[in-house]
Amino acid sequence: MIAFVAGVLLGVSGSVHCAAMCGPLVAVADGAATRKRGVSRWRGRAMYHGGRMGVYALLGVAAGASGAAIEGRGFGRGLAIAAGLALVVQACVAAGAARGVAYSGLGTAASQRLTGAVSRAAGWLRRHGLARPPVMGALNGLLPCGLVYAALIAASGIGGVSAAHAGTAAPAAAAPAAPASSGHAHR
Repeated sequence: MIAFVAGVLLGVSGSVHCAAMCGPLVAVADGAATRKRGVSRWRGRAMYHGGRMGVYALLGVAAGASGAAIEGRGFGRGLAIAAGLALVVQACVAAGAARGVAYSGLGTAASQRLTGAVSRAAGWLRRHGLARPPVMGALNGLLPCGLVYAALIAASGIGGVSAAHAGTAAPAAAAPAAPASSGHAHR
């Protein structure tokens, strides 16, 4: 229950970020996928967010299972500490407090490769008429995002699949209000 509440708080607090980063994707999915197939705008959005939340939940289950496996080997406390430190470092970098830290660019390069792969997949799906709202939402769930990374780090530190699932699905469920309304604002 604590993981779910923490996840909801993360989702609500990150709604502005979600609207700014993913709102345009919702608007594109709205126009491209829903009108062509006679799906209502709100039903299309619900399917889009369902696909996105499904991917987040699966990622959370994977992170929680990994954390549980590490905990089962006797390294649970170390994993929880490492996860907590990773969250603090991520917050410091995001806040600009770690400006003097040497940065290799490895994360940026990996993010660019992942974004490129998702973009190519979306293009292929569009060309083949498969760009349905849940599929495009699922692809959105694979895009690099600091809030998702924070939820996954926390989920791995929880050390259990069900709590990790709740901790990653809850932010996804709490945040769609902002992107859904920003998709509506483009009309």
